[in-house]
Amino acid sequence: RLSISGPYFFGYADILGLKNVPRILDAWEQLRRQPQCPPVKLVLMGDPASRKFVRRELAALGPLERDVIFPGFVTRRDLAALYRGARALVFPSLAESFGLCIIEAMACGTPVITSNVTAMPEVAGRAAILVDPAATSQIRDAMSLVAHDEDARARLAAASLERAREFSWEHTARRTLDIYSQLAARQRSS
Repeated sequence: RLSISGPYFFGYADILGLKNVPRILDAWEQLRRQPQCPPVKLVLMGDPASRKFVRRELAALGPLERDVIFPGFVTRRDLAALYRGARALVFPSLAESFGLCIIEAMACGTPVITSNVTAMPEVAGRAAILVDPAATSQIRDAMSLVAHDEDARARLAAASLERAREFSWEHTARRTLDIYSQLAARQRSS
């Protein structure tokens, strides 16, 4: 339905620049120009308003531009399919308060490449490849590992599923109730 075929990396685009699209594109371009690189595409989802920003960044890619797909917003069902089909979620965001897409990708068994800053290491745990979001070479090397090493990709996928099990709305509700119960008990005792 989205006209995506063949292997691809999946990422997010935004107009504020926090999703680090220029470095994602630069890392992907460097990867694609390596002699033994498979013809892996790049799918960037995001607000349709960010399409103009992404297109400006794509102009420098020349013929590789045709291998970058920008579907805009997608349905929840299509989003799950995009995660499941991706070689990895590439999410070297510059700042996140949580990074829900990390857990969404992990719940689909998708390896994750994300930043080693703000909340992302805490969310990803040891189940993701953590990179310096300012280091294009680290993003490229992580993408290269996932593109070329099936064993590493399988290990990351298994770790992702395991990590995602630690996050659920039921678990969050139980922990929130426990905290409220503790606070109420303290209030009663004082």
